[in-house]
Amino acid sequence: MTFLPWLVGGPLLGGLADRCPRRTVMVACNVLSALLVAALAVPGQPVALLCVVLFLAVLLESPFLSARAALIADILPDDRYVLASALNNLTVQLAQVLGFAVGGALVAVLGRAAGSVSRCSHVPAVGCHGQTPGSQPARGRRSR
Repeated sequence: MTFLPWLVGGPLLGGLADRCPRRTVMVACNVLSALLVAALAVPGQPVALLCVVLFLAVLLESPFLSARAALIADILPDDRYVLASALNNLTVQLAQVLGFAVGGALVAVLGRAAGSVSRCSHVPAVGCHGQTPGSQPARGRRSR
């Protein structure tokens, strides 16, 4: 259920990062993702609806990650891009591992209320995208 959106979203939505301003894509994906994750918490939803909402939430990761990679290339166009990309990957992986540990601890302490903490974590991320230095709008399409 979480791999299929990558197969569909990568080829179809990855190009949004080249057609729209990168920050706009990143903020829109984060806001929509927060709304979809909040919708998952509504009790009494049928499982089929939860699967569709999960599919849509994961589908948004493809344009977000494309815009993030393009934004790093815009900010650091020279050989520092490789170092920045590696550092970014390291940070994302470390955050994921720590997120599993902290999330498990929150669920153990707060129970079902821990889902509210997860939904609220998207809000600071949206604010951080507005602080990205040197961000340029998407470049025009190249003619062939």
